[in-house]
Amino acid sequence: DDNQPMGDLDPAGTVALARSLGDLGLSVLLTELDVFEQRLPDDGRSVDERVAEAYEEFLTPVLAEQAVTELIFWGMGDKTSWYNTY
Repeated sequence: DDNQPMGDLDPAGTVALARSLGDLGLSVLLTELDVFEQRLPDDGRSVDERVAEAYEEFLTPVLAEQAVTELIFWGMGDKTSWYNTY
């Protein structure tokens, strides 16, 4: 979503970075990935669909990179997201 407070998700830039790090023999762990949904219309299902699309658009190319070895999410729901205090 264009309204991400920390900037737009950038799959191409993340792929390039992961590839560069992999070329150095390093592994890449994705440990902080949130989609800010507070500015989306509050209509339940469509919010979930837009969030899922954002994750899919970002993660599909990024996770295809061999250097990316882990994806970690902190917390199981938006109630505990750090975005709530942003």
